[in-house]
Amino acid sequence: MDNGPNGPRRAWRTDTEWFKLLERITADEIDVRHRRTSRRRWMWVGAAAAVFMMLGAAAAAIPRWRHRRPVLATITTAPGQRLIVSLADKSTITLGPASTLRYDRSGRSREVVLDGLADFRVQHDPEHPFVVHAGRADVADVGTEFVVRAYDADSTVHIAVSTGVVAVKNRVGDRGELTVHAGEVAVVHGRSAPLQVHEVNPAAFTGWIGGTLAFDDDAFSDIARELGRWFDVDIRLADSSLGSRRVTAIYNNPSLSSVLDALSATLGARYERAGRTVTFSVRVK
Repeated sequence: MDNGPNGPRRAWRTDTEWFKLLERITADEIDVRHRRTSRRRWMWVGAAAAVFMMLGAAAAAIPRWRHRRPVLATITTAPGQRLIVSLADKSTITLGPASTLRYDRSGRSREVVLDGLADFRVQHDPEHPFVVHAGRADVADVGTEFVVRAYDADSTVHIAVSTGVVAVKNRVGDRGELTVHAGEVAVVHGRSAPLQVHEVNPAAFTGWIGGTLAFDDDAFSDIARELGRWFDVDIRLADSSLGSRRVTAIYNNPSLSSVLDALSATLGARYERAGRTVTFSVRVK
């Protein structure tokens, strides 16, 4: 041991001091790593919480998405116009003149409301029936093509089936339900009248799709309304007896003048045109 001016000096224990310094450095590094690990751990916890919150919000939104209201659309044709409507389920509707169709554009609902004339070519789905509400009639598809005629101004609803089967129900008065097959037409009358089914040639009800105007023993009063839908005219009868006269005729791609001329000859009547008003009267001999 060396002696200094103030007495004997203590010997340096370099190995001991070095280990103490190493212990302090190691402890500091461990503490730093611990803090870093703790921060990472909390960052992961926060991220996981955010993910669970987003998943929860998405799960909560699913029922609302599934039960969202249908996207309703309304289409109205002008007199003489025919329009093809393609639905989301790949069904096709040909809408006739002066008709209105209400339907779900999103395809969530397979129910439509018709005022007028339409031909339906339906993609059959037994789990999701296609239903047409027309006047007082409900028409449910059982895999088919059919025509529904249900103008508000008419007293009856006609459902003519070209292929397949439909179920027809009178919604007013609970008059029961009928099954209508291809080659048949169902007639829905008022509250107290029973449903009727007749055998027909479906072409008589589908000719309008190709531009054919046809009447089969129809009263002229009904024909007058039909001409208004095709040609946007107001047919008036100066003599009320003309309204009950019956007409059977077929006009291919007709013009208003040709139809008026043919009807006047058939009825033994004459007509006068003033703008969009056509007046029929009995021809004086």
